[in-house]
Amino acid sequence: MVPVMVNEVLEGRMSAEKLAWALSEGTARLYGLYPRKGSVRPGADADLTLVDPAGRRSCRTSGCTPSTR
Repeated sequence: MVPVMVNEVLEGRMSAEKLAWALSEGTARLYGLYPRKGSVRPGADADLTLVDPAGRRSCRTSGCTPSTR
């Protein structure tokens, strides 16, 4: 689902702000998990997704180090 929604942003059919809300706060509120989930604030779980549409590699839990080009 996330790749499809990111593509919608890249094609200009959805704003990045709306995507971020839909994948975080909106979903957390739907399931009654907000503000422990779905927000970046002290005490909340830190689940983040970084997207670089020009990137050529995936970052997983292990081996997630910055690279220089």
